[in-house]
Amino acid sequence: MAALEEATAFDAACQAAQDLRPTTTDQLRLYGLYKQATQGDNVAARPYAWNVAGRAKWDAWTSRAGVGRDDAKRRYAALVAELSGQPQDDDTDDAEAAATSRIGGKSVSTLAGGAADESDEALPPL
Repeated sequence: MAALEEATAFDAACQAAQDLRPTTTDQLRLYGLYKQATQGDNVAARPYAWNVAGRAKWDAWTSRAGVGRDDAKRRYAALVAELSGQPQDDDTDDAEAAATSRIGGKSVSTLAGGAADESDEALPPL
């Protein structure tokens, strides 16, 4: 009965993962666990160096070698649950937006077509 519950939890996690927006590192962790859970140990040859994405995926899967399928399913479901509880957007996006809205210590309007006030006239053209 436990195997049936694990399979159901894994299937639910697979569906929930569709709605996630994980970082690249988390995507690779999910990929490695998913492949280990569904196919077992990786036996394919490592992709060539110029296939960067293929190598990253291969490395993520191969790093899970020796993990049983049931254990990989549990880990995958736990990782999806962990990622679902995190905010979807990184804090770096807010920090980056704040940094790009200031140039030389002066605020820069990102609204096009807005009326220029007196303080905008004092700024040099971009």
